Amino acid sequence: MGEDTVKFGYADDVAILAASKSLTDNVKRITSRVDEILKWGTSEGITFEPGKSELIHFSKHKIDQDPNTTPTVNIGNLIIKELNNGRPYLRWLGILFDKKLSFKWHVRELVAKAMTVAKALKSLGNSMRGVPANLLRQAAEVCVLKKAYYGAETWWPGRTRPGKEHRTNNGVDNHINLLAKVMLECARAILPVWRTTNTATLYRESGLRPPEIELDNIALTATVRTRRLDPYHPLAWRSEWIQENPNSFKSRYARRIASLRPSEQINPLAAPKWTESETREEVLDRIHGPKNRTKSTTAVDFNNFYNLLPRDDIVIFSDGSKQANGSTGYGFVEYQNNYKICEGSFALEKMKEVYNTKAIAALEGLRAAIVSIEARIATDIWICLDNIEVATRLLSNSIGSSQKIFTSFRQLASSWLNGTVRIRWVPGHKDIAGNEAANKVIKANAALPQPKGAYSYTGLRRETKDHR
Repeated sequence: MGEDTVKFGYADDVAILAASKSLTDNVKRITSRVDEILKWGTSEGITFEPGKSELIHFSKHKIDQDPNTTPTVNIGNLIIKELNNGRPYLRWLGILFDKKLSFKWHVRELVAKAMTVAKALKSLGNSMRGVPANLLRQAAEVCVLKKAYYGAETWWPGRTRPGKEHRTNNGVDNHINLLAKVMLECARAILPVWRTTNTATLYRESGLRPPEIELDNIALTATVRTRRLDPYHPLAWRSEWIQENPNSFKSRYARRIASLRPSEQINPLAAPKWTESETREEVLDRIHGPKNRTKSTTAVDFNNFYNLLPRDDIVIFSDGSKQANGSTGYGFVEYQNNYKICEGSFALEKMKEVYNTKAIAALEGLRAAIVSIEARIATDIWICLDNIEVATRLLSNSIGSSQKIFTSFRQLASSWLNGTVRIRWVPGHKDIAGNEAANKVIKANAALPQPKGAYSYTGLRRETKDHR
């Protein structure tokens, strides 16, 4: 369908967004798109109800604020016009978009609802007795603050923005003041304090953060989530354009993307949920997962399995770790007929998590095994590691952190034509000599200089949580 407007949907709702220099041009574009959608639905056997449509014009001009004078969308006998009910906003997925995009209606409504719950929590105790503070804090975070901050990443632009000569106020002081009242009401509900207790003490003792800090964290978390968007998502397109030309964009979204640390991009369409794949139970059976067995029992089973392997098979024990100073590294040890044929280790940057290091260790171990002379006579190559999640993803088409590493592993495994690459889960270092050897190799090179690179997705999420 046409590409001069943006169309997006959720469940059974469809939104059409058109942008131009005049409301009349917008209406023409929307009318054309609605007509196109209805014709497409008729040809595909899908029924739409345009009579339930709502229209809103986003404009900061005074002349465009009266719903009685703004242009309408006309489709046959159907006329779609702005509602004139005293509420100049449109609700979409629980967010109130007003005509000036000030979001004052949205913040007021959510603050009113959150304040009602906060006062109810406050009534459960006083300065002498009441519900334990830790339970009240949990209730406040889940039932009050989640409601008050819902959709905040949509409207929060930061308190200021860069200007030509100095930073410019974004005009959100009223929103912050309303949210601050909710925060303080929650703090008084949590703590057994007097009415005269000062604000700084309430924030410190309750563990709650001032609204401006919380809003910045919400915006940062939402920006991190853009790293999991599919490549056809409108925000993914915009992110790519911003990263290619960071100095050409000055919007709020551009500032957020530009401030994000370099990190991997996850493509959820690489393994769509509607495609056939192994079930979790099938994968655990293939890698011989724990299946409610103890570590001791699993270790005995693995050692018995290892002793019965053909002499020509190559067994790779791979591992990864994170040191106390935050540095990470990986290592692997390879055996054939109980003889060590190869080992390797490397220090990684602090941007990686243990999960990522174990995936890299498996890939590098397999790469070293395939190019070795011993691989010419091997029937199978076994990758043995103690992380159940990494083991389940190594030969499965999946999405998540280190996606490129797992894709490279599958491609490398399929390129080895002498035999089959297999995965075996092992129960940590307990009574598994090969795993203990791999761990020693990692520690030997833990002090090596760390290279600089991009964050993994899990590393970026951890950094965001630590920032909070």
